[in-house]
Amino acid sequence: MKKLLGMIALLALTLILTACQSPTNEANFFQTYRNSYVGDNSAVGNIIHNLDWNNQLENIELSTSQEPFGIQLNVKEMPPSKLLVENASYLFALVPNTEWLRFSNSEEKFQIVRSNLESWLGVKLTEISSQEDLQNLLTKHNLAEFPLSRRTNETTNR
Repeated sequence: MKKLLGMIALLALTLILTACQSPTNEANFFQTYRNSYVGDNSAVGNIIHNLDWNNQLENIELSTSQEPFGIQLNVKEMPPSKLLVENASYLFALVPNTEWLRFSNSEEKFQIVRSNLESWLGVKLTEISSQEDLQNLLTKHNLAEFPLSRRTNETTNR
């Protein structure tokens, strides 16, 4: 009987602790991380871990020693180009001092530059005020058509 009560108490405690954690709902996520900076490892990591392809992520490298600031995302398998552009849009919208993003694995390396993506979308991503607005913008475009820049190992950050 004591074992059963102990298990029930443990289950209740687990449920309470789980309920107390603030799940990242869409509106809260966008507002919580909006105006984060590349130098804020925790915020950038949390943003990236909330994106669709985070299960493919191996590591993150933040380039903050000199401008232009950027983020390199090393992945196991390269996501489809549509997903790269969608995730880049979120990162550029939420992290205003990010000028470039590089997605890399052992076989491929792609770079997306903020100014190129904003020009293609026709909007400054930092001016988008909600996740709903960003999602509406992205659904108006065929993201797979964005011209990704293929990078080589010899190419520098700029």
